[in-house]
Amino acid sequence: MEGEISTLLDRCREGEGRYAPCRFGAYRGFVRKDADPGWLIESCYAAGARQIKRRPKTRIFANRGMFFKFNLHPSLWRVIRQGFRLPRPFRSLAAALRLEELGVSCPEVIMAVRKRRFLNFPVCDLLITRELSSDRIFLDTLFTDRTTGKDVSELLKKLVSFLKILHEGGFEHGDLNLRNIYCLLGASGELLKFGLIDLDGCRLYPEPLPESRRRREGARVVSSLMKSLRLKAPELRVRTSDVVREFCFYYQEQTGIDLAGEEMNERVTYLLRRKRKDN
Repeated sequence: MEGEISTLLDRCREGEGRYAPCRFGAYRGFVRKDADPGWLIESCYAAGARQIKRRPKTRIFANRGMFFKFNLHPSLWRVIRQGFRLPRPFRSLAAALRLEELGVSCPEVIMAVRKRRFLNFPVCDLLITRELSSDRIFLDTLFTDRTTGKDVSELLKKLVSFLKILHEGGFEHGDLNLRNIYCLLGASGELLKFGLIDLDGCRLYPEPLPESRRRREGARVVSSLMKSLRLKAPELRVRTSDVVREFCFYYQEQTGIDLAGEEMNERVTYLLRRKRKDN
């Protein structure tokens, strides 16, 4: 898994493709060859920046058509722990390169760097990408009080087709919920090409995903879909067991792999009950 990421990053270190090594002040990492690191860093703090998220370990801004994600390391324990881990922006860059190979859309990475100070300890990580255009719609916003069972079935089929591309291509997202999947809507409202955001938890494999990892990803998609339905279309009263069964049927139909069974059911139930802490 990590070997696949290292291979993609090594190509960037060697200057292959659009990216090259970056050294700017205390920042080290990778940048698009046609980008100015100084201007990019200045843009993080320039007037007009729109704050999207502010949490103890995460800051997200949008400015000048770009998206800035800071992962902070505020405690000594986190500094030490992160010092032995691959920076999240580097993982996101490798994931974006793999998705490009698979023909899957994601926000274009402009810069992926780690800031170090105080005996080379990491202070924060920074990922800069292009902002998505306004015609991209996230899947968790699709459901309304007019959503039908047929709509859910059609979305499941399309999601399974999308997962097949990812899983056969050795790509595991790690947090594959509907908030992290977007699509382009056609003139008649049909769902066109899907894309992904939030890639810093991905795993990359040299071969198609093992069945156990496919099941985890599938359970995450199903549980996220059920949460969105309960919130946006409560009158539909879709049963979780029916959605799991339908998802597994489509997945086996398209891939030949049967994800159904107690492991799948238990994983979906666990994810539906889980309460997550903010970062």
